Amino acid sequence: MNVDVTGCNAGSLTTAARTDFLRVTNMFRSYAGLDPVTFVDAAHEINAQECALMCNANNVIKHTGWATSDTCYTAAGAAGCGSSNLEAGVAPPNDAVAFWLWDGNGQGNTLGHRRWILSPPLGNISLGLVGSFGAMYVFGTQAYVTSLGWYSWPPQGTTPVAAMYQLPMIFHYANVNFTSAPTIVSCAVCDGNGVSVLSGSCYTDDPGFGAWGSIFMPTSAAGAGCYTVSLSYKVNNGPVESIAYVSELYDCSVAGGGSNCFGNGTVVCNAPSPASALVSWVDLFRW
Repeated sequence: MNVDVTGCNAGSLTTAARTDFLRVTNMFRSYAGLDPVTFVDAAHEINAQECALMCNANNVIKHTGWATSDTCYTAAGAAGCGSSNLEAGVAPPNDAVAFWLWDGNGQGNTLGHRRWILSPPLGNISLGLVGSFGAMYVFGTQAYVTSLGWYSWPPQGTTPVAAMYQLPMIFHYANVNFTSAPTIVSCAVCDGNGVSVLSGSCYTDDPGFGAWGSIFMPTSAAGAGCYTVSLSYKVNNGPVESIAYVSELYDCSVAGGGSNCFGNGTVVCNAPSPASALVSWVDLFRW
């Protein structure tokens, strides 16, 4: 990468890092039934790399508020920070995207990083990585599968639990022209024994992060097993709509590690690991 923070040289990504990052991003999107993304032009990658350099050199992560007097400041870096997910504390590319998707404490209850990565029209991305500071460009768009009415995380169906960590659940509308946030009528998330795993009230989104029209379902840490989600809601002051689905989180590290929610226990257990190592939340800070 030829990075030199002292000399303010941002360097560039290796082909291996770029490939790894794209592979893991598309792995997660495929679980949710979303179209794959590709890397954008070199200019946006330079912006993301310059942003990561600035964050590293100043030991801070922020989208806006950069000054020309900041160490290693460039206009390209400032532009990159303003159009990217940012993180610090995680170095390998596959770890970075996994932590953005996890979004730890909910980022002020918006889950903004995750929503950008799982936004249906997200099409072109880029990555900047300097030391343990990372920037992911998330403003590139593409036409997407218009038949996708909704999607969720964890997704409907069977998914390796290792890809989920301790994720709050989220439900997205994919193809609704919203004039206002959806109104929640009822919301329930239960484990395989019918016991509620909600750790708070369901709530709707701030439209400023990726997918519009999201319903958040704060859940306690979920292990392998079956989870039934039931939602009733109104969109644009229309009639009440209801939906229910089952997510099975399958433990690929244990023989027969699924709960066989769907009668066949089918799961792909040879998917690439989303993260080579986890760090404690106290070692990771975000913006």
